[in-house]
Amino acid sequence: KKEVCWCISNITTKPSQIQSVIDAGIIPSLVRVLEHDRIAVKNEAAWAISNAILTGNKKQVEAIVEAGCIKPICDMLECVSLGIAALHDTGLVVAVLR
Repeated sequence: KKEVCWCISNITTKPSQIQSVIDAGIIPSLVRVLEHDRIAVKNEAAWAISNAILTGNKKQVEAIVEAGCIKPICDMLECVSLGIAALHDTGLVVAVLR
């Protein structure tokens, strides 16, 4: 799962590909990973979602938020096992969503 989330995080760095990720129904799967998986996998899922939010258009960001990403990303901010980069990244997402 970790490697799959890592691949998706690379895909979501390209604005032209974010819609394909949304259309394929991948965002809800990433949200489930954020809610229920181990920290290393959650970290990669958080990168994938935050990349999509930071580079996506308004409609895409709305679709990602509607998939339920806010609570699990905020929950990750409470996790002391995450590295500084992951905390910074998820913090950016929360800032963008506010």
